[in-house]
Amino acid sequence: MTKTRYAIVLVVAVVATAGFLGTSAFTSASLDRSVSVDVVQDNEGPLALSPDADSEFVGYDGDGALSIDLDDSATASGVNPDAVYTIGDASNASSQNAFTITNQDNREHTVSLNEDINGVDFTLVQDGSTVGDTSGGSVSTPVSSGSSVYVVMEFDTTDMTDGDTINGTLSVDA
Repeated sequence: MTKTRYAIVLVVAVVATAGFLGTSAFTSASLDRSVSVDVVQDNEGPLALSPDADSEFVGYDGDGALSIDLDDSATASGVNPDAVYTIGDASNASSQNAFTITNQDNREHTVSLNEDINGVDFTLVQDGSTVGDTSGGSVSTPVSSGSSVYVVMEFDTTDMTDGDTINGTLSVDA
């Protein structure tokens, strides 16, 4: 066998082997793993939501989820038109807030509030300073493990009349 023929046979063998090995890879896999997750109330999760103890409008529903309900008063059935209601005080939010968001995880998370509720703004307060509010639709801030941010709520009904309804969704994301 000549050197040229030997080289050609060697190249063909290498290419054939590479093609064989390349086509022997698997195309799918199925792996089972166990998962165990406890579903807990909002105040017990990694991102805890806790109403201010003095708030009569923010609490937990029957499933332990945070609930905001201004109709939940002894005699009132809603809020007045052409008024502004504030739940909490941004200048003293650690003791007067609508609710608290506490990072109970072991690492820092960026907490975001996103809302689409006409006439309602949520203000985030952290370490005594206002971070921002949801007047633009959302606000976010990093929250270290074990730390909290406080939420103050403002209901503005100045452009509303009797019979209007305030409803929508508040999302707390991390």
